[in-house]
Amino acid sequence: MHEIKKQSGYRPATEVVKALRFLLRPLVKLMLNHQITYPFIIKLLKETYVEIAEHEYKINRKKQTDSRISLITGVHRKDVKALRGSRFNYEDELPAGVTLGGQLVARWCADEKYTDEQGKPLPLPRLGKNKISFESLVRLINKDIRPRSILDEFIRLNIVHVCDDDNVWLHEDALISDEGIKEKAFYLGLNLHDHIAACTHNMAGLEPSMLERCLYYDKLTPEDVETLAAEARKMGVEMLLALNNKALELQKNSKGQIEANKRINFGLYFMRGEMSDFYSHHESEETNKTKIPWEK
Repeated sequence: MHEIKKQSGYRPATEVVKALRFLLRPLVKLMLNHQITYPFIIKLLKETYVEIAEHEYKINRKKQTDSRISLITGVHRKDVKALRGSRFNYEDELPAGVTLGGQLVARWCADEKYTDEQGKPLPLPRLGKNKISFESLVRLINKDIRPRSILDEFIRLNIVHVCDDDNVWLHEDALISDEGIKEKAFYLGLNLHDHIAACTHNMAGLEPSMLERCLYYDKLTPEDVETLAAEARKMGVEMLLALNNKALELQKNSKGQIEANKRINFGLYFMRGEMSDFYSHHESEETNKTKIPWEK
């Protein structure tokens, strides 16, 4: 469990608040783009504060009280009581195709039955229950969903295409494809959650530290950026495929073991932006552009 170190008159570290202000900007843009208003997000934020405090900030495993949760979160005790008794009725299940689709692509890219001598995914005949085919691959992962439904969805998401000879080709960049809105939203939550969780872990000084690295450059031309973007995409796909092969091998070897209850998430991103996007929020305090609410 986490511990709260709260002192009288305590103010959060200015550097942390500035970092929060900076990372909130794209999140607020996301919310505005999807008509998520300030009152709505405040209600969701209150619920999350109460939930985390209730389950992860207990003292010596004692039962949490409304008063203590109110103390450490700043949420009014009446709101705490109401929120602990009810939760937003949001769907928790994964969007259709996320789990199945990810497993299918991973198997297609790693299983030697579905790859060539260079380890690249082979084109698969669309049909064929008892031979190497797209249909048999789907049946291998899940026998309850029709292969045709998966194929139609993969075509819609531009993960595969079907040639005139009825062979299904997996696109080389399928591991980083453009999904539909439900899938994009799922991975938005998963990837940002895990990235921030890794940063939070490291900021707390916990051991072992988690891998969290990036490469930052500025003073580049648009042509420089596109050259680097193409190279990053190529190298990124190669890296994900190599790690996917290793993960699938380890998963097979650990199948059925009680200890096999952990998960990993290893990703990459490439951001194009203006230098002003960054530096306007990291100027000296004399500019008054990054003043914190309690700073005068």
